[in-house]
Amino acid sequence: MFVFANKGELHPLLPFGFALTNVLLGFVGFLLAYRHVKRAHYYSAHTLWVRSYSIMFGILGFGYRRFLYAGTGAEWVADKKYLAADFFHSDVFCTLCAMGVIVIPLLIVPQIKWSVSLSHSLFPALRFSPLPHPVHFLRFYASGNTYDHQVDIWSYVIGKWLTNVVLGAIGYIAFLFGYLQSDAERNRFIDEEFPIFGYYMPLVGFFFAQAALFLIISGQLLLPRPPKVHAE
Repeated sequence: MFVFANKGELHPLLPFGFALTNVLLGFVGFLLAYRHVKRAHYYSAHTLWVRSYSIMFGILGFGYRRFLYAGTGAEWVADKKYLAADFFHSDVFCTLCAMGVIVIPLLIVPQIKWSVSLSHSLFPALRFSPLPHPVHFLRFYASGNTYDHQVDIWSYVIGKWLTNVVLGAIGYIAFLFGYLQSDAERNRFIDEEFPIFGYYMPLVGFFFAQAALFLIISGQLLLPRPPKVHAE
């Protein structure tokens, strides 16, 4: 975001390459997940999207000043200051809201329908229950797993998530003191709204982004264990 000051600096091949990589990486992700599932490596299949989202949220966290910037690319280059709260009145925020109206239901509704369908197969009595779908959804997550299974999944996914957080933190510290040569260069990362954190503020943004990601993925952690396939 705001790598270029205006559209005139943007080569036509760059949007093409951006769209191409999005589609290509999505295809590769589905292919890898398919192979993991076929081999009954279910946890590894979930690791793919956990790590992918961790990288995406990490970029947004480290680059929170650009992501939350309320001005234009030219204003960013000119170093015009905006408050973080101004983001909620910006064109970027309105665009994200418009996208969310389409994307969020497409992500959430299939999960709810899948969970309700699976809860019916696990608990046939719910088929004839007068309870609305959200209650089916809660009953599924509350009673569809054993304690040991929940511990296994939480331990596995939290381990992967924490690994990503630690690697991101190490990478930023290495960038600060290994790549940047002086405090003058490091001071460019000081946020005037949050001076208490100094040039570690991007790292704080990274931690907040990863915490938000954990809240998102936590809803996926209580999935039922797939049935074991016994060799005959």
